[in-house]
Amino acid sequence: EGRTIGVLDRTIGVLDLGEDRKWESPVPDDKGGKADKPCAREHTAMCYDPEDSRLFIYGGWANKWLDDCWLIDVSSIVGPRYAVVRVEPALGPVSGMQKIKVHGIGFLSTSGQVIVRFIAAGAKHTAEAQGMVVSDELVECHTPPVINTIG
Repeated sequence: EGRTIGVLDRTIGVLDLGEDRKWESPVPDDKGGKADKPCAREHTAMCYDPEDSRLFIYGGWANKWLDDCWLIDVSSIVGPRYAVVRVEPALGPVSGMQKIKVHGIGFLSTSGQVIVRFIAAGAKHTAEAQGMVVSDELVECHTPPVINTIG
């Protein structure tokens, strides 16, 4: 009693909260097939270390109680410590030099100057500008000229 009646597996599931909101199953680096991997399990204790983007997994049930400990580097599937909420103004000239404000949270997880990357929807090119962290909720920069690239 208290157990799931499902099938145990070793899949990693990541919920992408972007516009499409979908589950993805990234393939972990297995060091050429030679890396040990934890067995499938349930009722596992987990703890996330945000400083180093590591997931600790301890014990659980796999037809017996386990007492093993695993450390998984999840930096390739965990986003940054900040989030962009909106950009003002939303549109600007392709000639650049428009002062913009990037509003969000967690910007003080970086400090001083930052790189702000601009990507046109569906485009293959990007443009970058030097930005400045003003507060935990604001980054300011001037847009780069993009008339010959993504404009």
